[in-house]
Amino acid sequence: MDQLVYTGMSEYRKAAMESRSIVVLHNPKIGARHALELIGRLLEEMRSRGWNPESFTDLDAFQSRVAGLSSEGSLRAVIAAGGGNLSNRW
Repeated sequence: MDQLVYTGMSEYRKAAMESRSIVVLHNPKIGARHALELIGRLLEEMRSRGWNPESFTDLDAFQSRVAGLSSEGSLRAVIAAGGGNLSNRW
């Protein structure tokens, strides 16, 4: 993989770009077992590609982890999975 060239980025932004941390929020009530299997496969695929996904179903724990990683500059991405109206289910 080509090395990224950072021009004019803050140290905080550089750290985030190099981070392998991904936080996943999914609704525990998404229904079909198939949907839960898809979440599991997504996590497995991310791990197989060198990412470090963490999965949460509790919104407070999710928010706390995102805030912590973000303040360290080590959060690469956030994924919310669970279908329509996800944010209104908690």
